[in-house]
Amino acid sequence: MPQQSLLLNKIENILNSDKMSDTAKSYSMLRVLAKHRSKGLANQLLKDDQREVRSGPFKGMKGPLEIAEGCFAPKILGTYEQDIHPILTNLERRAYDVIINPGCAEGYFTVGLARLFPAAQVYAYDLNPKARSACQRLAEENEVLAQIIIGEEFTPELFQDFAGKKCLVFCDIEGAEVELLDPSKAPALNTMDIMVETHDVFVKNCHQTISERLASSHKLIEISTGARNPGDFDELDDLEHLDQLLATWEWRLNGNAWIWAESRTFPSTAVSRSAQHMPPRQMDSPSTTQTAAIAFMSDGYRSESDKLMGRHAAGEGFLEGFFRHQSSTDLYCYAGSQKEADEFQQWATEINPEKNTSWIQPQNHQQLSRPGCLYLPASGINDQAWHRHRHGESRDYSICGVTHTTISDRTLHNFADLFVAPVQHWDAVICTSRCVRESVQHIFDAQDDYLSERFGKGKRTLPQLPIIPLGVDSQKFQHNPKARAEWRKQLNIGEDDVAFLFVGRLSFHAKANPWPMFVALQRAAEQCPGKKLHLILSGWFSNEHIERSFARAAAATCPSVTYHVVDGRDADTRWDIWSATDVFCSLADNYQETFGLVPVEAMAAGLPVVISDWDGYKDTVTHGEHGFRIHSLAANPGAGEAYMDQFATGQARYDIFCGVTSQLVNIDIHATTEAFTTLIKNPDLRTKMGQAGQAHAMSHFDWQAIIPQYEAMWSDLQSIRAGSSVPPSTSITHPWPSCGKSYSPPTHRRQASRIDTSDLLSCYASRCLEPYHRVHLEKTPPTDYQQILSHGFITYCSELLPEQSLIDATYQFISDHPSASVAEIYTHFPTDQKLDVERSLMLLAKYGICRIDHLKKVAIFIDKDATNGSFAHQIASSVGGDPAFDVAVYCETSDLSLPSSISHITTPVYPEMAEQLSGYYDLIIDAPDWLQCGEHCLQLPMSDILSHTSTAIPASPGYHSYLAHLYRDSQLANHIDRILHDHACARTT
Repeated sequence: MPQQSLLLNKIENILNSDKMSDTAKSYSMLRVLAKHRSKGLANQLLKDDQREVRSGPFKGMKGPLEIAEGCFAPKILGTYEQDIHPILTNLERRAYDVIINPGCAEGYFTVGLARLFPAAQVYAYDLNPKARSACQRLAEENEVLAQIIIGEEFTPELFQDFAGKKCLVFCDIEGAEVELLDPSKAPALNTMDIMVETHDVFVKNCHQTISERLASSHKLIEISTGARNPGDFDELDDLEHLDQLLATWEWRLNGNAWIWAESRTFPSTAVSRSAQHMPPRQMDSPSTTQTAAIAFMSDGYRSESDKLMGRHAAGEGFLEGFFRHQSSTDLYCYAGSQKEADEFQQWATEINPEKNTSWIQPQNHQQLSRPGCLYLPASGINDQAWHRHRHGESRDYSICGVTHTTISDRTLHNFADLFVAPVQHWDAVICTSRCVRESVQHIFDAQDDYLSERFGKGKRTLPQLPIIPLGVDSQKFQHNPKARAEWRKQLNIGEDDVAFLFVGRLSFHAKANPWPMFVALQRAAEQCPGKKLHLILSGWFSNEHIERSFARAAAATCPSVTYHVVDGRDADTRWDIWSATDVFCSLADNYQETFGLVPVEAMAAGLPVVISDWDGYKDTVTHGEHGFRIHSLAANPGAGEAYMDQFATGQARYDIFCGVTSQLVNIDIHATTEAFTTLIKNPDLRTKMGQAGQAHAMSHFDWQAIIPQYEAMWSDLQSIRAGSSVPPSTSITHPWPSCGKSYSPPTHRRQASRIDTSDLLSCYASRCLEPYHRVHLEKTPPTDYQQILSHGFITYCSELLPEQSLIDATYQFISDHPSASVAEIYTHFPTDQKLDVERSLMLLAKYGICRIDHLKKVAIFIDKDATNGSFAHQIASSVGGDPAFDVAVYCETSDLSLPSSISHITTPVYPEMAEQLSGYYDLIIDAPDWLQCGEHCLQLPMSDILSHTSTAIPASPGYHSYLAHLYRDSQLANHIDRILHDHACARTT
């Protein structure tokens, strides 16, 4: 129902009430009208996607799009609860370990406090499920979800679980504070700082009762609610005086007072915190530090290597960051020789001479109880677990590793063998991205299934899998004008030329196939006549064959682009080349990648980035803000099984195995071309994205922000080791359904260390190939079909690919049947050839011979009176940052808050528009209909959606799964998947 009609209904109900006096009716109507006007003012404040909080301690935070209760506009202005702001901005000195927020509502204070205290674990509670969902979404948007644990109810006895920790309690629970904040029930409250809003309007003498309880244990400051000054905000100047007041009005019935209670016995040193409620217990060998001994060997940390790998750069960056930013003054080196110990100490002294270094030898590993944890620069913690176990010292210290590649033979076996190795709940393997954690859990699930089948269900003790990204030293990537001038002169790059940069190992089979990048650059050059383009590859080739293959591919596919190669192993080149360029590009397509550090380095260098929507890249770059994430398409689970069998039996080497599986990954060349062209034509956009990315890298990925996450995690392990039998919760909600669909494991038995990569790593790509996708032969392929198939990028693994005759037959069918669906193509071939046909399609698409349509054009109709808080408005904002969807919003109202990547067509919406536009859009959403559907908003308009879907491309099940996922309703998502999947297959066959 339109907002205007709802307003009139409320007023009519008030007027018709026989329980209210005329005075009460007048007051109630005024309040309803004031709230309605306040909501309208909030919409004006949100125009041009300006959702950042304007002022106050949370300035710069992305504000909420939905409010669980109370006002909206003051939270965007930053005036909300302005009376307590001076206290909040002065609390940095308290360095909290834990923040407890009962009554979190939509998460305004939860997220704001998490941003103020990035090293603290924040616990948010609310009885309202919609408030908890809104809090989670706000945390995701502000990228602090990993820091926050959201629960339903917090009771007084739970305070004891945090006894001894440096804790802030922030409480606003509408009068229930009298029941909750009672030191007689929870003595731990005496050592905690407390900020509480008291509600005498709900509970008589509430303020006095709380004050009397805390007077002896805390220093109290009473804070009264005062007036707000609209004159502090220029954007309110053009409003009428009444509107100015309503913009800062907080909808209060009367003024509630706050109490700031600073504990007189606040802990003086940080005590390790856990990710769950766990009371502290005494350890056999207590350690008060939040550190770890570093297992040191040069190969794990040094980047001065002829074969520079990602793990070397990551290890070097971690150790230097650790030396600089760890909070303890003590360093512990776990090394097998005096030479390595001396190298460690010398390195540490050069970076931070104030540190004290101790050497722990393997034969004296019992000394590891002093730091409390042993850190390994790899994921294989099995051997160290056995070493610890043989000496009966499992409770003396934790063991912590970190993931790099997860599909090497040794790594897969190590993960599977963790089920029989003596690892403990207080050990950990750090996962550098969400996809990596999902793949490791996939291995665990397969091994658990096998052991249960063979030996029956039993106890499984496994390490924690926390998610902590890799980091960078931002200072090393600061722009160097002198280096830029020297490099551009050396490479003959003109001032107005646009230089693109790729950094990393130059390997088409084990890192990133450059073919899509080459082709897209050529097409961008053709669309930007008069602009001279350069491509600089900074890295190293492992042999001459790969080097010749790169040069040959560049000459064949991008002759209009000047091609340069520089040695990325050279120290000066490695750091200075960033300054010489204008755009960074890395279209990773290889399953050996797990995080991908170079996009973060590029952002730190101030470059806009064009990257594939792939694995860890998804976690670092915001599409449309820091650059562009290019849609990736992968083959379905099962397509890579034959390759895994050949790898497992020794018929294929690891690097060949990585290469052949990457042939089943398609990076959208058309979207890459569009991104390149946009950045070439818009130097101001390059600057804007580069600056946004640099700020993002410094605040989220500098080692100064990452090392405290390591220390907090080691502290969590210490708390578990201290006596808890319950592991901490390390799960982070993934914002996507896996591959945009529900995937059921194959019915045949899986060997945990030999799972098909397209199954094991199915979450890496944006989507998997679906029957409803349509295939088009490219009118202008990068070069002749047969020449492409004879290129070195393909021939090295041709024996593992489908037979040439089948590839030719697939190509011929596409030529004869323009815009055929994948389902139609399958029906032309015998059933037993389906997997090879799928592999053939992915191969042809990868090299630009054909194109697989997957970009979904979505139109959302929004009624001008239903914009505030509407579900369609949320959908538009959510999918606008996804490179898989091209979203346009039709609405007469012009002051919508939408991401810049969403088109806004300001036009009146009428029913006939759906029919008129159905030939252009793949999916049309009629927002007013959706709004009437309640919580399960997808069910009612299903038939309308299907009837409005273009006859050329059926609606995407993955898209609907995503919408259902916004409501955390997996059963509904699966149901939608089945309906639309059947519908798509029926229409295409």
